[in-house]
Amino acid sequence: MIRSCILLSLILLTLFAFAQTSTRPNIILIMTDDQGYGDFGFTGNPYVQTPTIDRLATEGTLFTNFYVSPVCAPTRSSLMTGRQSIRTGVYDTYNGGAIMDTKEITIAEMLSANGYTTGIFGKWHLGDTYPNRPSEQGFQHSLVHNAGGMAQVGDANTYFKEQSYFDATLWKNNQLVETRGYCSDVFTNEAIDFILKNKSKPFFAYLAFNAPHTPWKYRRNIIINTKTWRWSQPILLKKVILYHQ
Repeated sequence: MIRSCILLSLILLTLFAFAQTSTRPNIILIMTDDQGYGDFGFTGNPYVQTPTIDRLATEGTLFTNFYVSPVCAPTRSSLMTGRQSIRTGVYDTYNGGAIMDTKEITIAEMLSANGYTTGIFGKWHLGDTYPNRPSEQGFQHSLVHNAGGMAQVGDANTYFKEQSYFDATLWKNNQLVETRGYCSDVFTNEAIDFILKNKSKPFFAYLAFNAPHTPWKYRRNIIINTKTWRWSQPILLKKVILYHQ
């Protein structure tokens, strides 16, 4: 929670500083799902290779002290509002615990009110129906899946597909659309298109990947080095390989 509040405060302070000039910064916020502190090369993991993220860590500013909720929806509500999740009405990931109070003011709403074009691509997990959708919470453009993850029972559009991470049925601006390709690529490409279309004006792009959350489905050209990966449970590696398309 503290990390979310600090992040929101830093963003707002940055906006305030830029407000003193004629230029407003563009904001790109990227979040991965269920990726732990030790799941990166720059934090010392000898098996997981994350060269692009490692470069961001070495060339940018790295924060190493943070506090979040143990599950995703509460953390996301804090990230969007800068408040303790329980104050936003979010306390869990299912059974109504992942629906944010519509009275909450999100960073997307604040930025929209100040001339920003806003977009979300990937995972929202703060309400799937009106008036809790991204479109009612400050995002002018959206491409998202339902519930807490693709292939989860809460997302009927992908749950019944054997390869739910590929060619997924998603919600684009509240309309169902059929997509082609691996979900992370779909979300990334949509975010890139959004950025290119709005590069001449201030924008806020929230790219919230559903990966690497289970069920660990990945693209064909992703290589798992079985000689160096040491799984405590060999069945886990077998499960990942079986999902390989």
